[in-house]
Amino acid sequence: MARVMFVADDRMRPAVLEFVERDGDLLLYPDGKISALIKALPYPDRFVDDVDGRRQFPYRFERDAERTVTAVLNWPARWSRHSEPRETAVVPEMWGAYVGHYRSNNPWESNFRVVIRDGSMIQIWPQETEDELL
Repeated sequence: MARVMFVADDRMRPAVLEFVERDGDLLLYPDGKISALIKALPYPDRFVDDVDGRRQFPYRFERDAERTVTAVLNWPARWSRHSEPRETAVVPEMWGAYVGHYRSNNPWESNFRVVIRDGSMIQIWPQETEDELL
C-alpha cells in the first residue's frame, strides 16, 4: 500500500490531501473522508471523485522528468508533494473579472471555464484539456 501526502501551496482547503493506493484502487482522503478515484479516460494522470459533487473537476497529477508525481491540481487549487514554501504568484487584480464559467450556443464548444492558477490564467475545456491564456 503506497501512501503520499500533498500540501496546499496557498490557503486552499483542504490544506493537505492524502492519496493511498490499495489493491489497485486510488483512494483520496480529503478532510477525513474517503473517496475512491475514477480514472478520467482517455487522459493520463487524471482522476475524478464524487465527494461534494467535484466530479466535473478532475485531480490532475504533475510529474517531473523522472515521472515522479510532484503536484496535484484540481481546478484553481494546487498541492505540492514537498512542503517547501513557494512564492505566491501575484496577478493583476483585473484578471479576477475573467474568472468564471462561460457558455455558448456553439454545439462543438458549448462551454469552458477560466481559472487563475500559479500566476497564470488557464482556460479549461469540457474534455478537461487546458490552455494557458496569460
